Amino acid sequence: MCGLAGYTGNSSEELTNKYLKSILYRGPDENGKLSVTDEINFCHSRLSIIDLKNGKQPMELKGCIIIFNGEIYNYIEIKKFLMSKGYKFVTNSDTEVLLNSYIHFGDNFTEELNGMFSFALYDKSKKKLIISNDPFSIKPLYYSIIMGELNFSSSAKTLTLNNNFKKDLNKKALSETIQFRYSLSGEVLYKGIEKLKPGETIIWDNQRKNLKKIFYNHGVKNYQNNLSENEWIEECYDIFNDSIKINLRSDVPIGIFLSSGIDSAGILHFASKNGYHNLKGYTYSTKKNNDESNEVKKLAEKYNLETQIVNIKEDNFFFDINEINKKIDFPILDSLIFPINELCKVASKQHKVILTGEGADEMFGGYFYLDTIKKIRKLKSSEFLSKSIHFFIKNLPLKILNLFFNYDEDLGELGRQRTLELIKNFNDYKNTYINSTSILNNNEMKNYTNLSNLFDENIHSLDFKYLQKKMINTWLPNQICTKSDQLSMAHGLETRVPFLDKRILNLILNIPEKLLINQSSSKVIYRNILKKSKYINFNKPKKAFYVSIDKDYKKSLRNLSLNYLSEKYLKRYNFFKKSFVDHSRYHFEKGEFLSVKRIIMMCLIHNWMDNNFSDYSS
Repeated sequence: MCGLAGYTGNSSEELTNKYLKSILYRGPDENGKLSVTDEINFCHSRLSIIDLKNGKQPMELKGCIIIFNGEIYNYIEIKKFLMSKGYKFVTNSDTEVLLNSYIHFGDNFTEELNGMFSFALYDKSKKKLIISNDPFSIKPLYYSIIMGELNFSSSAKTLTLNNNFKKDLNKKALSETIQFRYSLSGEVLYKGIEKLKPGETIIWDNQRKNLKKIFYNHGVKNYQNNLSENEWIEECYDIFNDSIKINLRSDVPIGIFLSSGIDSAGILHFASKNGYHNLKGYTYSTKKNNDESNEVKKLAEKYNLETQIVNIKEDNFFFDINEINKKIDFPILDSLIFPINELCKVASKQHKVILTGEGADEMFGGYFYLDTIKKIRKLKSSEFLSKSIHFFIKNLPLKILNLFFNYDEDLGELGRQRTLELIKNFNDYKNTYINSTSILNNNEMKNYTNLSNLFDENIHSLDFKYLQKKMINTWLPNQICTKSDQLSMAHGLETRVPFLDKRILNLILNIPEKLLINQSSSKVIYRNILKKSKYINFNKPKKAFYVSIDKDYKKSLRNLSLNYLSEKYLKRYNFFKKSFVDHSRYHFEKGEFLSVKRIIMMCLIHNWMDNNFSDYSS
């Protein structure tokens, strides 16, 4: 796992050194630079995982140069194939496999790859630059055309260091980030910088100075719809089992972020089945009602796993806010960035590679809101039930209504209003989508903010598979993967995601809905492969990981808001109306879940602006 950056055109030692310095934190083991006069300039910082001695980059072979960030999990299989075709190798690195793959397969060689990757490859003979991203955008890559030359980096901030780049705020991306707590479209908050989309490859003609974009089909097979339920389960079992095997390829020790849920526990179980018994676990303890550390300890004991329990004192919970927002390109407006950052910080002291259960809910449809929409659809099919549930929610005392909430906190009056609006406007697909996934719907954006860019995308269906695919195309790359990459690489740590295997994606896009969700369970097929593998707790209910509100945490957030939601900040950035701050504080003091999310969102966006647009004027 590494950092990469570069630009086409004339060499500038000053610019190259600026770019290199900006990515050094991503790869602390070694770094390198290479320039082809008047053509291309590369810099790279390396976190050594595979072939520690011989994998230095930039790497050149037969007139082709590459800088690469990520892991190609099937590099051994590709290497064997290429050797059978007469190719010779001088290293054991997956980087050399990438170069030979391009030489053999040509521009579409990424179709052969299974892994997480972004890279820049320059073919000197054809004067052609290829930059590419994996099918999930696990390893993001940013680019901008500055003064007619292509600039690119693992970090969007790098490109702002070019003296010819004018740093302006992208208001559309800002509005999305405030409304949904992440940039739903993947647009970057720096205007003029773009992020490669999942599975996207750009080919830059370095003579004509133009580019073309290509999306490759990363699927590996077409399934027949007449597969039986057992055949689907068998196929999923084989793919997931192999994904675990190839994710365990490393020349350094591997750890795991572990909870008591079936996602990370399933990874541990399959790793153990495949003979890998040297993992070390890292678990975050909330020390509240939703704490999982005791269950994790039992799990660790069963698999003979050493586990370190990590936590943050609640009066110190937001301490790293500046350090986090200095490094991340996208503001992720969720309090979960603090425990995840702490886990990464602690784990990086002993490990370079960590397995995580990220992506399981997206792949197998495990999110609560998907199930909620499915249930409301069923209710709306009966006019009597629809009216009854609306009356029931509207008149039920909040103390009782809170018992139906999936979290330990209060749904509250804000939550009641949102639920009623969801049911009332259910036949309006766009409104239903917004009310299910945002913390501010379009009316609230108009009433509470000074931003004019409102969500205006067409939502064509509320079918489970449609919404799941939309989540895979938006939430997964632009929130889950972005958050994981930025927080882990801030500490020089590689996080691997076995659930994000292109073969699993292909299977999920073809599988019948009943094998993802039914009346009694979510993640149906995943639970079945756990059952097949003899994992005892395969039917354990989903438990959301979140930061619980209590006295100390509430005090810390209150103090944070006194600074970042002060009149000074409201005037400086002019994003939010004072009425919104007052409204949020009122419901926050009553302990309402949605108001907490809104206060955290506002504080984090103001702090991110301080660290990234300190000279901004509204």
